[in-house]
Amino acid sequence: MLYNGLLDNAYEELPITSSHVLAIGTLPDIHKDPFDRLLLAQAISEKIHLLTSDTQMTQYTAPMICV
Repeated sequence: MLYNGLLDNAYEELPITSSHVLAIGTLPDIHKDPFDRLLLAQAISEKIHLLTSDTQMTQYTAPMICV
């Protein structure tokens, strides 16, 4: 099962917190997808890289890797 495999390899879940949700309001209005904006806000708040294939997301100045 994928989930068990992730846990066996030190995968950690990142819960959505109120600070992540509030950080969405600080983002420029470049991308309209609310879930993508949440992922970006999480990456910024947690100082982690967001992996994405959405080239529109790369317009943000954030820790991101476009794959």
